[in-house]
Amino acid sequence: MWEAIAAMFRDCERLGLAPEDLANARQAHIPKEGKDVRETDGALHAAAMRPITVLSALWRVWGRARLRNSDTAEWLESWLQPEICGGRRNVDALSSVIQLLEAACDNKFIATFDYSLAFDFTSPKLAAEIFEWLGMPIGTANLILSVWESQRRVLQYAGEANTNPEEVKTSLPQGDPWSLIAMAVVLLLPLLDLRRGPETTDIMLYVDDRAWASTNASDCMNFGRKWKDWSSRLGLKENEAKEKYYHQNYALALEEFAKVGAPPKTISGAPALLGVELAPETGRPFTDKEKRKSWTRLRWWQGRPAPFLYLPLAAFE
Repeated sequence: MWEAIAAMFRDCERLGLAPEDLANARQAHIPKEGKDVRETDGALHAAAMRPITVLSALWRVWGRARLRNSDTAEWLESWLQPEICGGRRNVDALSSVIQLLEAACDNKFIATFDYSLAFDFTSPKLAAEIFEWLGMPIGTANLILSVWESQRRVLQYAGEANTNPEEVKTSLPQGDPWSLIAMAVVLLLPLLDLRRGPETTDIMLYVDDRAWASTNASDCMNFGRKWKDWSSRLGLKENEAKEKYYHQNYALALEEFAKVGAPPKTISGAPALLGVELAPETGRPFTDKEKRKSWTRLRWWQGRPAPFLYLPLAAFE
């Protein structure tokens, strides 16, 4: 049976097309932490749930086989930049956290951005075109695109399912490992452009979370404006509620960021890492002793086996 499935997918890659049934999916909805429910009946707003799209079992079998190839890491490293964490071996979200905390201790000005509905607004066609540009065979890229542009999602929630599938053509299926790589390739474009700028800036990316550290507030803000310009060009929507600026000296942060136009509500007394503000329970900023303790613990965890499934892209033959 597996030989027949392998032969089928070889033909799919050669033709750049997938059988229609491979585009069938179920979309589960996972409540986001910290979101309020309606007092009258305990209902949760749709925007407070994370949609996870699970494609067919055969699609996932093929994808996993492709992604587990030992030569895949070499292909990834041919274009993945050092600033990109996540989706690669031995580099995870913890790497970004450590970099940011170290930058904070070096008296740098830090900014963190996040997108709203990043997978929903990322163009599958654009991602597939960049796949080809980076060396993916056109048949493989077209195969992935044929599924993404023909999704039929059965919406599920609380044990119930909608009997009329939703047709989705312009969004990445969050839950498909190819989508994680698609986010990386789409954000590769602004990364390559922005790091050539005059600002003295350290850049860190984890999926759609972006962070950077600059030696002064002006460079930090200018870099953010350029990111927003790229986001607009790519059709991505910034999450303004998660736009944060930080310096370990909160008074200095308020003064310097205000000079360069940062809205007061975006200036934080604690570093915001991957969308979460890290601060003691009292709400005060971290002390130097607490920061040093955090680094020690983070470095210890960095040496432990990562609990995540890394998703390197498969080699193409």
